Amino acid sequence: LRRAPRTPQEGGLCGLFAGTLGGAEVGIDDNFFALGGDSIMSIQLVSRARRAGLAITPRSVFQHQTVASLAAVAVGVGLWASASCSRSDWWYSGASE
Repeated sequence: LRRAPRTPQEGGLCGLFAGTLGGAEVGIDDNFFALGGDSIMSIQLVSRARRAGLAITPRSVFQHQTVASLAAVAVGVGLWASASCSRSDWWYSGASE
């Protein structure tokens, strides 16, 4: 049983993990690398997150490999910094491209 996202950042990161990994279903406790991610994909994840307004680094992906852990250290900018950001806002932002 996968735990669902509890915050907008966790929800967005679940979508970003899934998009980067080819559509896999992702919960907040899933490990990016255990789901098939690698160093190149981690750079793609960072790029997608930045386009969506969430600042993470490749190093943070390696140090915080689950959605929950990465969301805890991620820095939101723009839409992500808004407390009213919802999952629908995230999808609308184009972050799933």
